[in-house]
Amino acid sequence: MRDQPSSALRANEDGSPGATLAIPIDDGRRLCAEGLVAFAKGDIATARAFFVSAAEAGDARALVALGDTFDPTTLTRLGVVGLRGDGAKSRDYYARALAAGATGARERLAALAAK
Repeated sequence: MRDQPSSALRANEDGSPGATLAIPIDDGRRLCAEGLVAFAKGDIATARAFFVSAAEAGDARALVALGDTFDPTTLTRLGVVGLRGDGAKSRDYYARALAAGATGARERLAALAAK
């Protein structure tokens, strides 16, 4: 019996090289949308959970959104109370989003670097 990888990427069933997404990309988009709704409501913890799942499903926009949930400027702008931003985590997610080709990631990285 073959061990199952813990990530959303799985080896092809026939054992050939490569990987397929365990979660269809449409599910990734849906998860990202759910995360955006939670984020807009100020429920950062729930938003992060949705964004992590969406990113694992291959939605690069979720990486940008994850960065936003840690971005001190974004959290301040939204009036989030009781939660401190983490510029390093935000930068990491924005960099991963940039590498995945997500729009907006480059600008967010530049804004963090300017501070």
